[in-house]
Amino acid sequence: MTRFILFLLVISIFMQETEASMKNELHQCLVEIYGLEEAPCAMILEKLSDPCNDPKKHSLIDAFISQSKKTVPVSAIQQISIALNTLDALAAAPLSHRILFENERFRILEDHVAPGETVPLHTHDWDCIMIIMQGSRFYVQKAAGPVVEEEWDSLVEFYRGGPVPYSFTNIGEKEFKAIAFEIKPLESSEHISSSLERR
Repeated sequence: MTRFILFLLVISIFMQETEASMKNELHQCLVEIYGLEEAPCAMILEKLSDPCNDPKKHSLIDAFISQSKKTVPVSAIQQISIALNTLDALAAAPLSHRILFENERFRILEDHVAPGETVPLHTHDWDCIMIIMQGSRFYVQKAAGPVVEEEWDSLVEFYRGGPVPYSFTNIGEKEFKAIAFEIKPLESSEHISSSLERR
């Protein structure tokens, strides 16, 4: 009995240390790579760390940190300048997209789509690293193309931005939850900085 209690205590301590280490790594990534200040950093940490003891969540966060380290410095420099259009996700689909943070280099969007909800035609013009925290099943239509059925699983993936609009309907039983770390082109950072200052 004493050995069993000791074993549980060791496991508990190990899990707490692992959780603290994960939060520290994620915090370092958000501050050093994305340049987030403490308030937005704390908000993102809370969204991505709950529940912290979920092994799937740990692997998503590890994948996000890894993808950020290898994608952001290259992508932001090489991406060509794209002016946002009226079909930008925030303008065309504001009910499902919410801005969490924005500066001259990055925009972080939260995406929630309830079962049965349809997200209207919209675009994501900038490259992004997408963290899908809870996936679902969708009917997806790109521009005037055919409607296809797709399963969007929990994952971290790099998506190439572009002007092709698409819409989708959540036909699954779960609410879709994701956070997109959009990478703005450096070539247009001066224009973006001035528009942020006018807000």
